[in-house]
Amino acid sequence: MRKWEPIPEIKFAAKSGFLTKDLWNEFFARGSQSWRYKLWDSLTEQKIFFPHYEKFASGVIILNKRHQLVQQVVGEELVTPPFISQLNHDECLAKIVLRILKAGIATNYRLESELRRLSSGLKRHYGSEQKEKLPDALIQLANEKKTRIAIELELTKKDPKRYRHIMDAYSSFQRADKVVFVVREDRVSQTIKQAIRDSYYPEWERPIGFGRLEEWLNNPALAKISFKDEITSLTDLTKIKVPKAG
Repeated sequence: MRKWEPIPEIKFAAKSGFLTKDLWNEFFARGSQSWRYKLWDSLTEQKIFFPHYEKFASGVIILNKRHQLVQQVVGEELVTPPFISQLNHDECLAKIVLRILKAGIATNYRLESELRRLSSGLKRHYGSEQKEKLPDALIQLANEKKTRIAIELELTKKDPKRYRHIMDAYSSFQRADKVVFVVREDRVSQTIKQAIRDSYYPEWERPIGFGRLEEWLNNPALAKISFKDEITSLTDLTKIKVPKAG
């Protein structure tokens, strides 16, 4: 097998802490099916990646930070792998973010784990003295304003008090221009909207929108975002035309 250096895979895993076979097949793989099998296996055979330390995390690999190529590409700038309980959430989020990048409507992104690493000393404990909120993902749109969108992926409903803490924390978050909650159920949206009303969140300064998980997984570039005063999409906010899926 000829020499192959999985540079994009290393850069992504350094930001996310992991790489799954599904993500790899959609965003990084190339060639025939048989060739893809060989490439995927070579990631661990070359010890660039290791299997995830959780035995139930099948098809999940993590970076070998001591490998020479990893050191050359990212050095010490990599995040710790997520726990198995977080993998479903993080993989779902990664699909959304990478599909946004693939559509060409964003130029940069950071995931929560990377933001936490870069924000030395900050803790993601809502209700603590440190009020800065680290979003699940922060993307920069490919428009003149370089609009920064904080994305929160809510797969399950949290306690209303927790959402109030989140909104209080977001009140002082200065690194986003807009916030989008991607939710699976309408009742989650309603709980968050109540938390906005119960907090001092400056919605006129950083608008909050809501999107449906099904739409965002299918085509996040065109998925609807319902803000208080408008319904739009990332494509509309970017002013770039994207062909409809199918």
